[in-house]
Order: sequence, then C-alpha cells, then structure tokens
Amino acid sequence: MSVKSRGASNQQVSRAGEYFVVAELNKRGAFAVPFAGNMPKIDVIACNSDESRTVYIQVKTKRGWKTWQ
Repeated sequence: MSVKSRGASNQQVSRAGEYFVVAELNKRGAFAVPFAGNMPKIDVIACNSDESRTVYIQVKTKRGWKTWQ
C-alpha cells in the first residue's frame, strides 16, 4: 500500500512560484503572463507599460519547511 504525500508536488510549487511572479509584476505596472510552452529558461514573459521592452524570466522556486519569505 502506497502512502500519498500531503505536501504540494514539485510541479505545483513551480507553477505557484510563476503565478506569484506574474502577480507581483502586474501589481507593479508591468504586463506579465506565464509562458505555457515548453521552452527552457522561459517561465514568464513580461513587458513594460508602453511595450517598449520585453523580458523573458526564469523562475526558481524552493520548498521550505517552516519559513516563508
């Protein structure tokens, strides 16, 4: 009999981190979306408010035990 883990999977933690970054960028006035494709080193695409600059962002997440930053 296998025991299911109670915590989030690595993929869930990764996606949550990407959505957190997107939310923060949008809150600060940028336009950001999570990248749905399978491109190495690209998790989020963002541009400034006048769309003169676009950046590709790689998000790194870490699972912590009892601390939240």
